[in-house]
Amino acid sequence: LAVLLAMMAPRTRALGAMAVGLVCIGLVHGVPTEVELRRTEQFATGIVRTATPSLGWRSWNTFGCAISQTLMSGQVDGIVKKRAFGGGTALTDHGYNHVGLDDCWQACNGKHGFHNPTTGVAQINNTTFPNLAGLAKYGADRNVTMGFYMNNCRCNEAGMPTHYPQDGALAERLGWGGIKIDSCGNQRDMAVWAEQFTLGGRDLLVESCGNGPIGTNPKKDTPPMDAFLQQLATTCPFSFFRVSEDAAPQFNSLLWNANRAVPYLGAKPLSRPGCWAYADMLEVGVKLSYLESRTHFALWSIISSPLILGLDLEDEEVLKSVWDIITNEETLNVSQTWYAGAEYPSGRLVRNASSYFNGTCEHGFKGTRSTSCMLPEYQVWSKPLSATETAVLVVNNAVFDTAVSFTLAELGLPATVFARDMWTHTSNGSIDGSYAATIPSHGGIFLKLTV
Repeated sequence: LAVLLAMMAPRTRALGAMAVGLVCIGLVHGVPTEVELRRTEQFATGIVRTATPSLGWRSWNTFGCAISQTLMSGQVDGIVKKRAFGGGTALTDHGYNHVGLDDCWQACNGKHGFHNPTTGVAQINNTTFPNLAGLAKYGADRNVTMGFYMNNCRCNEAGMPTHYPQDGALAERLGWGGIKIDSCGNQRDMAVWAEQFTLGGRDLLVESCGNGPIGTNPKKDTPPMDAFLQQLATTCPFSFFRVSEDAAPQFNSLLWNANRAVPYLGAKPLSRPGCWAYADMLEVGVKLSYLESRTHFALWSIISSPLILGLDLEDEEVLKSVWDIITNEETLNVSQTWYAGAEYPSGRLVRNASSYFNGTCEHGFKGTRSTSCMLPEYQVWSKPLSATETAVLVVNNAVFDTAVSFTLAELGLPATVFARDMWTHTSNGSIDGSYAATIPSHGGIFLKLTV
């Protein structure tokens, strides 16, 4: 397989010319740069439409199937707990207000199936989850939106009869405020899901994890299929949508996933308020080094991906070690800014380095699968924050120290700007024309440039 890295042009490509610009190793695949479609904004109903990318937490990256109601209640406590090392603030004070359950709440009928064969109602594992409705209320009572999970992977029902009405009714009855629709089972038509949520009478925060119109597979399709792009441009029957396979706690894997978002960025982006492109749950505090975690978090922020934490929120030592990363208000401001007057409001990949190296990109939350990939030594990303401010992130993808550079002209900026380091919160003085530095492996430069 080829790594999906787009050789970005400064302007978007028309839909009919999508198979352009690629970097690969092994088989060659046509890869889109940015996609431009006429958006009609006829959003489907029954879906929460957020003005900015969602912030929250989900269970899979740390716990997989080793979860229970007690564990999930503990994570709710963890997200609302005010901590001395956080200056007396809680994660909710920084905008993290969503806690999601990821698979393994169901009682399986053997290897495949978890719905009652007579009623079609999903069967709950009452040993590990004795009161799912109570868990939803536990979060709601603490002003935390609880996210459910359907189209399950464990004992998945691919090829079996569908149960959209029963599953929609269950989500409504349990009182959950959000839901993730995975792509392992037989219920992958997001338009049908949206109809069920509308019938329920209560809008849900909906993640589509690789679903779209029948016949599409947005996590893997290269390039994205026309039917999926048209759905994004019109009804977008979800709040945010996965663009990639499951990330692994490996830096190359995160680069792979971030670059999968590129087709949905750019001018007139398909990733926009109410319909955000999502590069998967964060690996910050899971296995990465501090430097990798900081770069990873800034990269997700500059491409306007939802920021969904995956570390154990009850592990005080680990949480303290990354607190300054995940609560950095300057980074969060980059994530949460949508400057509609800009040409590229969701952020963009400005340029790849001219030199590349061969690597291995892992996939899956334990990194159990891998592909060969060719990566640029560094990448330059940017996102406008206002008429006078632009965020720029330069990422050293290589496993060695790398000399990096960018010009103000390629960022669309005048010859002189003032720079602020958003990690150290200090002024870097003025930049005239261009900027160059040598940065460590998997590190970066993260600046706010002001005209």
